[in-house]
Amino acid sequence: MVSLGVTKLREDISDIVNRVRYTGERITIEKQGKAACVIVSLDDLKLLEAIEDAIDIEAAEESIKRNDFVDWDIAKKKLGL
Repeated sequence: MVSLGVTKLREDISDIVNRVRYTGERITIEKQGKAACVIVSLDDLKLLEAIEDAIDIEAAEESIKRNDFVDWDIAKKKLGL
């Protein structure tokens, strides 16, 4: 994975976005020499979100199996809804 500083990102943002968009390259952006974030393609983001959703669903299903959940009325009361 390529790493770029914030200054380089500012200078070449259009080219960097095109690299990510058309090649799927992932680019780490560094600030003060430390990784601050990563620019990824929309396809990569969608995949990451699908994986997170699958993990959340699995955890919820396990909680239901263990009968480990909070009643909706109790949850609303705790949240002040």
